[in-house]
Amino acid sequence: MDINTGIDWNKLYNKADLFFNDRPVHIENFLPNPENFASWAKVENALNENQVWWNIIQNQQYISIPEHTTIWGERQQDKHFLKTSIDAGLTFVIDRYSIHDKFTKQLCLEIEQNFNVTTDIHLYGGMGSNLTTSFIPHIDENPILVFHAYGECEWVVYENHISHLYSRDVVNDVIKNNIDKLNPILKVNLKPGDLLYLPERTCHVAYPKEPRLSLNIGCFPQTNQYKVDKQTYKINKPGEH
Repeated sequence: MDINTGIDWNKLYNKADLFFNDRPVHIENFLPNPENFASWAKVENALNENQVWWNIIQNQQYISIPEHTTIWGERQQDKHFLKTSIDAGLTFVIDRYSIHDKFTKQLCLEIEQNFNVTTDIHLYGGMGSNLTTSFIPHIDENPILVFHAYGECEWVVYENHISHLYSRDVVNDVIKNNIDKLNPILKVNLKPGDLLYLPERTCHVAYPKEPRLSLNIGCFPQTNQYKVDKQTYKINKPGEH
């Protein structure tokens, strides 16, 4: 691929101390030119294409999105419903965003080359109305790299260590009913270009209050079970040698 993100990955190695003291960290101005990776024009392009999948958050949980079957038997989400939801200010999440264009592919490939993981991107966004909410405090099973791209957003990260003896769903259900037992360790206001690194099972929450876009990159074990092909292929066209 003919681009480079320009990221200095040593900043993450050095600040997070990944081998001996893995912990959440915030690094300002980590991603150069964040608008290359996420912008409102790219959101509009994604809406008008069919290679990604969308989720909408309302009242801190996913809602059902109408869909239909194309003449070729493929599932397609109702784009008018998606547009109306976005315009109303509901938070949207774009799955499979890693394959959206050459910039998102390169970002994920660099992560995979620097660490023993395979990746994919959820692009979170919203217009910033009173409907632009995210989830309640929760954990994810895998490490997350949050690259903020547009606007500002408050995040709170908690120090509570979560056991692997329970599934993520069980843990998140317990957290929901015991918010008062969470102890904040990091409160940050992410700005474009900032990175927030969350180790696996780190409890966290985002409080979007204005228009925002952020690339939340899940990092999974490198197994055959988890793979998203992010290469850009060129065919041998007739007449070209």
